[in-house]
Amino acid sequence: MSNAELWDLDTSGGIMEQIQQLVAPPISSEGQRRSRRRREREVYRRPGRAVNHDCCDSCKEGGDLLCCDRCPAAFHLLCHDPPLSEESLPTGEWLCHKCTTIPQEV
Repeated sequence: MSNAELWDLDTSGGIMEQIQQLVAPPISSEGQRRSRRRREREVYRRPGRAVNHDCCDSCKEGGDLLCCDRCPAAFHLLCHDPPLSEESLPTGEWLCHKCTTIPQEV
């Protein structure tokens, strides 16, 4: 094979894209957090599109979970900080402790 043929190889179907992703400089942790928050806001702004976690954010177990209406968090009543009782739950929108203490981003 001549040098001209080597430089004229078909590169379709190669793995160059994966290689570039592996050797790319790391994204800063602040950039990752910002990107993640942006993706979460995009999902939760659209009604009917929210997907909450399948396990408790505190103990990581499944079961009967109370889901936050603003973020993907889900908790057992006793795992939430502060713990909740069924009698204290509102009828309608419920926000986890994090969402009630942090102002909503626009």
